[in-house]
Amino acid sequence: MLACAAGMARAEAIGPLVPVSGASPFAACRLDESDAQPGANFLGTEVEPRLAINPTNRSNLVATFQQDRWSNGGSRGLMVSVSFDGGGSWREVVIPGTSRCSGGRYDRVSDPWISFAPNGDLYHVSLALGVDAQEPREPHGVLTPALPDLPAGENAMLVSKSTDGGLSWGEPITLIHDEAGPLNDKQSVTADPTDLSSKRVFVVWDRLNNDSRNFHGPAMFARTTNGGVSWEPARPIYDPGRNLSTVGNQILVRPDGTVYDFFTEFTFVGPALSFVRSTDHGQTWGGVTRALTISAPGVSDPELPRPIRTGGSLVDVTVDPQTGALYATWQQFLLRVNGRSLGAVVLAYSDDGGAHWFKRFVSRISASPTLNDQAFTPTVRVNARGVVGVAFYDFRENDGAPGVPTDFRLVSCYRKKSGGCSLNDETLRETRLTDVPFDIERAPYAYGLFVGDYQGLEADGDDFLALFSQPHGVDRASVFFRRVRPWP
Repeated sequence: MLACAAGMARAEAIGPLVPVSGASPFAACRLDESDAQPGANFLGTEVEPRLAINPTNRSNLVATFQQDRWSNGGSRGLMVSVSFDGGGSWREVVIPGTSRCSGGRYDRVSDPWISFAPNGDLYHVSLALGVDAQEPREPHGVLTPALPDLPAGENAMLVSKSTDGGLSWGEPITLIHDEAGPLNDKQSVTADPTDLSSKRVFVVWDRLNNDSRNFHGPAMFARTTNGGVSWEPARPIYDPGRNLSTVGNQILVRPDGTVYDFFTEFTFVGPALSFVRSTDHGQTWGGVTRALTISAPGVSDPELPRPIRTGGSLVDVTVDPQTGALYATWQQFLLRVNGRSLGAVVLAYSDDGGAHWFKRFVSRISASPTLNDQAFTPTVRVNARGVVGVAFYDFRENDGAPGVPTDFRLVSCYRKKSGGCSLNDETLRETRLTDVPFDIERAPYAYGLFVGDYQGLEADGDDFLALFSQPHGVDRASVFFRRVRPWP
């Protein structure tokens, strides 16, 4: 099916919008005593999706997401949805042994992330929470540490493994567990794509200490070198020091095998995109590099004084598997409109392993900016032809009528060293991934209207595969998939 993208875009090949999530498998569950838990539970909501492609069978796609989100942190369970036809149809599977409703011991789970190893083994990481645990609050779309002097409660990092493309899963392995005190949060998992033995897998996260007398959040790391049979003890690989923290840790591996952990670092002068690097597959790590400063806006309803919880200060990163170029994207503060922040999506890139960075705005900004120009929660990938794709939400279709029409879009372009991938680049193309705008005011409320701190995007040959959450029908949030091939 051919469709025309808006604005500057020419026609692109765009596949159908395919539902990935369905009815909640936990609707009849009483094991977690959800009626007695604090906060409001949004039954049937699916938020915060992530996507992975099996390198041994690229028709095998696996999505993961939160199921039945709570207003004050976590969800009743984590799901994967599995496709063996390139995203045309999907089958849902519960990640077992984590939350009470999935046969585990924890009240809630959150922040799902997923990664395939080169041999097709699949790894999933979960944040498990007791009912008294507190996720970091995001009152205005900007990640801020949990309030000081509030004990986090019981929490843990759990890794699960599948050897059949996501249809079945082994018992989760606990990487770290705390009864109270620090909160382990915002994790990601990366199987080393350069390890042909498929034995090395890395997990990173932040560990927030909520004691206001010594608040800090080091970057934590655990790895397996035997394909998940056992995991080395969790350890900090970077500690920013007292009253400073990291968040949103993600591992990238360049084609030469160099391992990077990227994160947002909250410094005394504001947040920065920072990284540490390992040249021996994660055994030892070098010092921190602060690559770029970040000024993330709060995102708000364009019509009402109501926050929208977004990726905030989180940065999404990727590496070109052919050239080793590094890419990062985030939402950047521009100016204030009627006393409220306005931000746009930024793409940054480095061709020299992170020594030098260049950045460009890639989302639409009108000549006279309004709150309808807000763009947020971006994610980035590079396809086989070196085309860079950045997907994000925006409000440009909002017309002042009741509700706030919202779309998920993909901007793609060939990046040139002379400075491509900006709004003035002649190679830039834009595609609306939603069939019609959805009303974000119908989304579940979790410290703001919420569809996730991150969404999913992967590259499959020339195609980009997008995964995102939106209100749909009677559901406050459902997950959808779409395949797009940018016009050559």
